[in-house]
Amino acid sequence: MRPLVLVMDGSAVARDCVTLMVSVLYAHRAIPIGWLVVAGEKGHFATETHLTLLREVKGLVPPTATVIFLGDGEFDSPELQAEMI
Repeated sequence: MRPLVLVMDGSAVARDCVTLMVSVLYAHRAIPIGWLVVAGEKGHFATETHLTLLREVKGLVPPTATVIFLGDGEFDSPELQAEMI
């Protein structure tokens, strides 16, 4: 069975809002499976926001799945990495 590849990224959306999104990579596409939208400008999200979204998405992943999690340097907090184990 192939691993499930998840990508976390933040983007500006609408007026004065940003979204933090987790997508699954499938057939060369990123398909959103979870997101949070908050008021603010593009930039780094707080670690607690990362953890909130990750915990929601973990509930969608089968416990036996092998998961590869991708993100840029914004997602390197020890708390986020510990939550992935």
